[in-house]
Amino acid sequence: NFSNIEDAIKQIENNEKIEDDPRNYLYKLYCDFLRKYKPKMFVFENVTGLLSAQNGRFYNNFKQLAKRSGYIVDDKVLEADKFGVKQSRKRVIIVGWLKDLNLKEEDKLIIMSKGMLEKLQLVLCMSRDADLYVLDEPLGGVDPATRDYILDTILSNFKEGSSVLISTHLIADIERILDDVIFVDSGKIVLTDSADNLRMNENSSIDETFRRMFKC
Repeated sequence: NFSNIEDAIKQIENNEKIEDDPRNYLYKLYCDFLRKYKPKMFVFENVTGLLSAQNGRFYNNFKQLAKRSGYIVDDKVLEADKFGVKQSRKRVIIVGWLKDLNLKEEDKLIIMSKGMLEKLQLVLCMSRDADLYVLDEPLGGVDPATRDYILDTILSNFKEGSSVLISTHLIADIERILDDVIFVDSGKIVLTDSADNLRMNENSSIDETFRRMFKC
């Protein structure tokens, strides 16, 4: 949709130039980024012309490069004004995720295992540009291999300079990544210290201290 006739005329006059626009090749730089940093998931937004330029050649090239980098890619065209944006325009939203997540395009959340749901939720959380990440029992009910995957994902994907707040009872599994510790009982803080100080002062691991303090 065009806001006025002048915009429509300019679009028609520039139509032949669109396919030669160097910005059409920015996807190559984006794929270089994917190969270098290997995010678990990415979200890529662009104009819908990306899908049709040169009969889809640019987009197909992007999907092939992403596939070679280990990603599965899916796309959907959304209307901006249906998502609180005061503009009548369409945007293509491209979502990609690493193949080793074992997530398929046709998978429904309702049929996913506990471990798969935890992976998906964690990837969505850690893909955000945030100053604080809050994770509530991210290791609960998953197998040991998935726990290792979750911890590695946390350590390798949070933004530099940000903080990660984790609520968990599985201290032994997560102790190796802790900087500071807060023990809470019935909604009240009963202990707070750095992880190193707590180990030294109690002469035991954080898990052992936790078990001793909250022994039934």
